[in-house]
Amino acid sequence: MSDYPTELLTFHGWGFSSDIWQSWESYLPPDLRVQHAERGYFGEGGVPQFEEEGSHKVILTHSFGLHWCPRPLIEQADHLVIISGFLSFHPERELAERRSRLLFQQMMSRFVEKPHEVLAQFYRNTYSPSESPAAPYGEINGESAGEIRGGISHDRLLEDLGQLGTVRMGPEELHRIPALTLIHGEEDAIVSNRKGRGIYRLLNRRSRYLEVKHAGHAVPFTHPEICCKFLNPVLQHQAVGDL
Repeated sequence: MSDYPTELLTFHGWGFSSDIWQSWESYLPPDLRVQHAERGYFGEGGVPQFEEEGSHKVILTHSFGLHWCPRPLIEQADHLVIISGFLSFHPERELAERRSRLLFQQMMSRFVEKPHEVLAQFYRNTYSPSESPAAPYGEINGESAGEIRGGISHDRLLEDLGQLGTVRMGPEELHRIPALTLIHGEEDAIVSNRKGRGIYRLLNRRSRYLEVKHAGHAVPFTHPEICCKFLNPVLQHQAVGDL
């Protein structure tokens, strides 16, 4: 255990809010300093900053969160946690990429006219193979139409949806980070586990990888205890050899 405090900044994925991390509260170390970034899909956005000089700085991203997290902030991190992540969204194989891009364009077209239906289907796919809860983070009611209570930032969601299909992070950017932890769901229906395994192969000497069986894209929210247990040595600033 280090005498230096640990600061944790989280970045949620597309279509969610920072409320999604509430399921982690009972599993995190009590002395951990946590701040949640907010993209602004369902209210005001905001990006926290590391505040303690000399602290052990950890950034935790879920899915698209890796790409809207400011690069200068990532460069400050001592440890980067990538959950359900990707360097580029679409598959690399030509036929699979073509099909993925077509489905993505259809999703964007539907979102323009029926954003609530697209979000509801997205949540079902995100939580698969688990059942999507009626309120995955406090924004969805239990009606079959999947309507959202209150307003949504339609423009922000659509803009980021477009970016999601085009963003790309080079592996050299990850090589600058001292240490990484990767977590992926075995049955991720949004981002194939091949993406997580691919990142691990690029960085296997400097990273740790956990693949959770019977879990999907929402693995940090369907299996928070497993994820937090795997991350505890990082959050308590223990050496990898202590695992």
